Amino acid sequence: MQQLPTTKPDTPATNPAPIPLKELATILIRHYGYHEGFYEVGVQFNIAVGSVGPDPTLVAPGAVVAVAGIGLAKCPESSPLGVDASVVNPVTAVEVKKPARKKAVKPVKA
Repeated sequence: MQQLPTTKPDTPATNPAPIPLKELATILIRHYGYHEGFYEVGVQFNIAVGSVGPDPTLVAPGAVVAVAGIGLAKCPESSPLGVDASVVNPVTAVEVKKPARKKAVKPVKA
C-alpha cells in the first residue's frame, strides 16, 4: 500500500488565500455556462435547535448552523456583490464548418 506524503511537524502548512465572493461568482458563472444576467453567490444554511452542552448536566437551549450548499442567485444590477455574466463569460463566436464535399463517383461500366 502506498503511503501518502506527510508534512514535517516543523513545516507550516501553506493554505491558499480564501476566494473573494465576486471571484467565486465568476468561477460559478463560467462553470454553469451563463452568458447573461447578474448573479451573486448564495449560501444555503441548515439550522437545528435543541438542547446542547458539553455534558448532560450542563445543557441549554441552543442552535447549530451548518452550510448546506453554495451556488448562484440571480440579482439586480445594483447588487454590490453582483457579477455580470456577459462580461466575465462572454459568448464566443464559433466558426461554423461547412460539410465536406463529396467527390463525384463515375459509374463503372461492366
